[in-house]
Amino acid sequence: MPEEYGDLNHVVPVPSDSPDVPKAFRDYDDTITAEMADFPVDQLQVPGGAGDKGKLLIVDGTGAAAFQAMKGDATIAEDGTLSIGEQKILTAMLQNLGVTTAKMANESVTLAKMAKALGLPESYLAAAVQTKLNNERVPVDGSATSRKMKPTVVAEAGSGDMNIRETEGVVPGTEAEISVAVKSLLLVMATFDFKVVDTHEPVDIGECYGTFRVNGAAGARTARFTADMSAAATQFRGSVALTEVRELTTGTHTLQLHAKGTAYSLSVDDMRCMAAGTGYTALLVAA
Repeated sequence: MPEEYGDLNHVVPVPSDSPDVPKAFRDYDDTITAEMADFPVDQLQVPGGAGDKGKLLIVDGTGAAAFQAMKGDATIAEDGTLSIGEQKILTAMLQNLGVTTAKMANESVTLAKMAKALGLPESYLAAAVQTKLNNERVPVDGSATSRKMKPTVVAEAGSGDMNIRETEGVVPGTEAEISVAVKSLLLVMATFDFKVVDTHEPVDIGECYGTFRVNGAAGARTARFTADMSAAATQFRGSVALTEVRELTTGTHTLQLHAKGTAYSLSVDDMRCMAAGTGYTALLVAA
């Protein structure tokens, strides 16, 4: 500084614009302020080498400054991009209910993850949950069985009276076909309406039998009607119910009601399975 500014070897009071501050300090402060207004801050360079790219300038406890790379759960690039490492965000860091359905990727919650969270075998959930259904909601891998869908119901009624005296055959109107996709159970409820006529003396006994058949094979149960007529009653009519469970394999099956009559003497005139009260309802469910 020029000599006219005088002796500067003393403590400068604050603020610098105080009248007690020597003129040299006031002039120097004005000069610095003016020059800083025109300083190109975007061209400010901090000493460092190429190896310091992406590092932070950190001052330690002694006041010394040095470039340090960011460490821990995140890193920063030379352009300022901050990246969080994989598996670094912990559950405690998430806000309650912060992860909504909209933020979850499609198919990100798998059966394996659900099973692990519940402490169950994955196979247990796979058997209980429908997976991989197409737009028509049809199972493409057998995972959605008939147990999980609307049960199949078959209902048929007799369409005509049938003469069963010493004969056996399919009751008219009771034949139907059913397709089975997986091994299933068929629950059957059938009713037979039988009529026996005997106009001779002495009257006799006639018996009628009804069965439910799958592909021509009868089940373990038979509907049996016995007409034990007195001298005053020359005809007898009654209904008999039959219920049973049949196991069906995959494929197409034919369902029928069969009826048969047995007369114990020639005096029995007529034995019939009547259409009005004969029929069945069958419900198909997965085994």
